[in-house]
Amino acid sequence: KINLLSDTQRDALRRSLKERLEHDWQQVIQHVAKLTIASLDPASDLVDMGAYEPQALSPWLIEPFVRRKQPTILYGDGGEGKSTLAIALGLSLASGISVIPGVTIVETGSVYMLDFESDVDDSVGVAHDLAKGANIEFPKQRMFYRRLSGSLADHIDNIAADFARHEISLVIVD
Repeated sequence: KINLLSDTQRDALRRSLKERLEHDWQQVIQHVAKLTIASLDPASDLVDMGAYEPQALSPWLIEPFVRRKQPTILYGDGGEGKSTLAIALGLSLASGISVIPGVTIVETGSVYMLDFESDVDDSVGVAHDLAKGANIEFPKQRMFYRRLSGSLADHIDNIAADFARHEISLVIVD
């Protein structure tokens, strides 16, 4: 596993490969990185902005916090409620009912929480308390929780299987 955007990791891979076989590994790795990055985020064709009709879908999943297919980062000092806010957004998406005043749920979907900080009792307890406070029934088979330790990469097979099985719309990493 290598982060192709990391010069340090690419250089470490080049040195490791050079010990096995003399070759221009820097050029090979650079080419693989370029192809991989282009396949993940391909450039678009030229667009005439005056003639283009935007898609009918809203760019928002949860307005004004979470855009479709875009990362959202909640940041602040510890204990300020970032996790609670994230769980409230997830509960809103899963239930289709906003538990935060002024937040619009554009569509419903399944939520997947990966937690490196807390435990299942704490996180699920917060979610159930928020549902109770908003007087909504907790959505079944729409919110999923997985406690993690170590690196995210150590769990990627289980996470991928969960995503496929539950059609996840929102991922919360805490």
